[in-house]
Amino acid sequence: MIVAMTLGMMSGVLFGTVVGVILHGDLLVSTIISILIGLSIGFITGIPFSLFAVIDGSVSGLMGGMMGAMLGEMVTMSNPDTMLKILTLFTVMIFMLVSYETEKKLQEANKKGFFFISKYPYLSLFITIVFFFLLKNVEIIQ
Repeated sequence: MIVAMTLGMMSGVLFGTVVGVILHGDLLVSTIISILIGLSIGFITGIPFSLFAVIDGSVSGLMGGMMGAMLGEMVTMSNPDTMLKILTLFTVMIFMLVSYETEKKLQEANKKGFFFISKYPYLSLFITIVFFFLLKNVEIIQ
């Protein structure tokens, strides 16, 4: 349940903020879009675990979407990139922690996974650094 809740909430806040910045001034549409994104990610993440995880992930994604859209509307339009980069950093770090913990549980159960971060830590670090380097000059508002 914690995995579904975490991924639903973090993705809802991040994508809600992005949509809120892009659709600045239209709080209704940005809230609806970000709620749908957060709810969907929380729902999909909870499916492998249980019905309670689906409910928890969906509700957390819904709340994260609402909060992200409000944050995106309140961010000053002079420099919205700073908040987006900070939220992206937090989201990527939380996603890496969740994937690392999931890997540990799979390895304890002697199951094989497709890609383990613990097996290739430098590759995941390189991908994260390249990702943030590409975000360095992203301008949301033209």
